[in-house]
Amino acid sequence: LSDGISQHCPAIYKPRRGEAPLWDFPDGTLYLREYAAYLLSEALGWGFVPPTLTREGVYGMGSVQLFIESDHRSNYFTLRETHVRECMRTCVFDLIANNADRKASHCLLGIDGYVWLIDHGVTFHSEPKLRTVIWDFIGDPIPTWILTDLRLFLDRFERPGGLRGLLTGPLTPEEVEAFFCRVV
Repeated sequence: LSDGISQHCPAIYKPRRGEAPLWDFPDGTLYLREYAAYLLSEALGWGFVPPTLTREGVYGMGSVQLFIESDHRSNYFTLRETHVRECMRTCVFDLIANNADRKASHCLLGIDGYVWLIDHGVTFHSEPKLRTVIWDFIGDPIPTWILTDLRLFLDRFERPGGLRGLLTGPLTPEEVEAFFCRVV
């Protein structure tokens, strides 16, 4: 999607102009948060947020996310017993991204058998906003294999081209710092 080659594929376009104002999130920033969630997923090496870019479209600037063909009967509640590792990662992802809107239907089982996460417009707030359906792991320690991913991620966070620099555009400095504190 980002290599400059013209490609045609189904995508979800969420223009800034179409965003409903929220009392607790700055106006016109939800599409940027969609993009930031994709950047985080990639930086962690988890790759479960579909490729997402910001682009100018017919209704103005917005996020464009690859459409994932999925089993419409699947959701978090149908996946949590058969895809435990993915659900644990989702739980940690939501915690560090401060996801204020994780619904069961935001967890998709692609026709490729891969678990995908969508709808991240209300994430990365600097104040605690965590609202999620994923409470199965409450009180459990974060598994070592996830902690290893987080440590590797933190080692690369501050480097040139690291996520701190990439997030500085879509998010405010306060939101980036709050995110960093949640990871540490």
